[in-house]
Amino acid sequence: MYYEFEVRKLKSIGFIYKSESQIDEIIKANNLNTLNEYLIRIHTCVHDVDTIKPFIDFILSRFPNSKIIGSSTSGVIFEGEIHQDCCLISITRFKNASVNTALVGLVDSDGNDVNAYLLAENLSSYIGKNTRFVLNFFSKIYTMSTEYVKCMDELMPQVHMLGGFANASVKNRSK
Repeated sequence: MYYEFEVRKLKSIGFIYKSESQIDEIIKANNLNTLNEYLIRIHTCVHDVDTIKPFIDFILSRFPNSKIIGSSTSGVIFEGEIHQDCCLISITRFKNASVNTALVGLVDSDGNDVNAYLLAENLSSYIGKNTRFVLNFFSKIYTMSTEYVKCMDELMPQVHMLGGFANASVKNRSK
């Protein structure tokens, strides 16, 4: 069970993870060059704080030049259905693009949401002058998201953004 789509600038393959051998089968069946740079998105209902790091290490052992982003979640949408007991992996190869990742804090030392302009300014320091696209995911409900988008538009009008909130359920949080 997997999906594949290709447009002029990217090719993406998505599947519900079943086993380590399945990864090797996906690589072979799709002629993936494991030394290429891919954006790998992992959305999991089954990993926790103790199992996610070894899992990511395994994925990086197969795709050492790739960047991984992801989240824990109470459910993933795959082939039009919600699955609550799986791990969805999407592997995307971009033509004429590189992938950079950054982890930027949303909360200040007092536990309050970071000012939207400061967040945009902080993130903009990671973005190069040729950047045209940013994928944002907030790990919690960020109350100043509308202001943040306005600030990003002011600071970097050439950059298109998309994303959303990726919030874990209580069962997947650290102990």
